[in-house]
Amino acid sequence: EILGADFAPHMAAAMPSLRRALQNLPQLLHPEQWTADTDDFATVQMNGQSFRINPAIIENQCAALEGLRVFPEQLKGAFAPFALEVLPMLLRRLGLVLDEDTRKFSASAIPSVLQAVMLGCLPEFGTAHAITLFKDRLYHEIIHTMRREAEMKPLAAQAAALKDCMQLLGPDCLEGRTLPALEDILAGLLDNCETRFQELAENTEMEQDGDES
Repeated sequence: EILGADFAPHMAAAMPSLRRALQNLPQLLHPEQWTADTDDFATVQMNGQSFRINPAIIENQCAALEGLRVFPEQLKGAFAPFALEVLPMLLRRLGLVLDEDTRKFSASAIPSVLQAVMLGCLPEFGTAHAITLFKDRLYHEIIHTMRREAEMKPLAAQAAALKDCMQLLGPDCLEGRTLPALEDILAGLLDNCETRFQELAENTEMEQDGDES
């Protein structure tokens, strides 16, 4: 962020470390694999079972994903040569069940990367290509993830990413088949949000009652 667009000549050298961080997915450790060395690991619940994962790997992933938001934001069109490689990485992590921060950071990076595609100078970039990319893949991936998302923070980031992409591309990114689907998903999300907030309030009240007793 300090160098801004002046970092463009160094982007190619930075990409290998970003790739390594994103390719190193955290491994789920079953209880029989737990040792004294894993006591500081994070514990996650999946399908009624407890697992441990190395938080350092999650932190590295989140730092790399934040970089994939900042780099295109600062470099603009100069990031375009890396954008088409980066987008599949982000989409794969939109639904990563192990960590909600990973899903949140992945969603937040998508609009900046899409903007780099718009501003790229080569023939395979530009606004028309960005709109096609959004219609053919990004929109459907984000909507699909939003329908399955169970946590509020990643869901808010996914909804914000969808909104930012649409604002970036303008009305040409919307089609007749897009708007009804968007209305349906938003209506469902509002219902789910109301239920989740009610459950959160009830859980908070139960925890407070437990502390008092």
